Amino acid sequence: MTLSDVSDKLGEYMLKGWVLTDQSCPTLGCTVPLMRSPKGRSPAIHVCVKCNSSAPKRPEPLSAPDTSPSISSNSHASRSSTPPTEVSSTLSSPIFAPPAETDESRRRREQSDRASSEIGKRLLKGWAMLGDECPNARCYGVPLVRPPKPGGEKDPRKVCE
Repeated sequence: MTLSDVSDKLGEYMLKGWVLTDQSCPTLGCTVPLMRSPKGRSPAIHVCVKCNSSAPKRPEPLSAPDTSPSISSNSHASRSSTPPTEVSSTLSSPIFAPPAETDESRRRREQSDRASSEIGKRLLKGWAMLGDECPNARCYGVPLVRPPKPGGEKDPRKVCE
């Protein structure tokens, strides 16, 4: 299995709600991080997508992600397969209070959502995301992208969407 195959498989699992852990596969020579079954699935299962081994001391059978169709990429809302963030009951820092929502913060968030969606579509078509941000003052923190060029050469154009 190539590195690209492993990456694709990790992505498939994560889109189905599985969690990428900080634990490496226990198989000698395999350094792929283990995936944990989605929250709420009992018992929790840890699986290596490369060699299908389970974490040590977990006798449960290995489980593969379900094959239900994925959410449409036209949606601007979070995917239903994205598990909620796990919040620790013991706080290690002061409670964070987000700033009050304003028209400007709402505009920036909506613009960011649109840009993220468009950039994602272009990345899947071979475009490259650059380390530069759009110089337009209305584009708050939007990275520039570059179209692919036949022959593998770098296209000098930079685009903000």
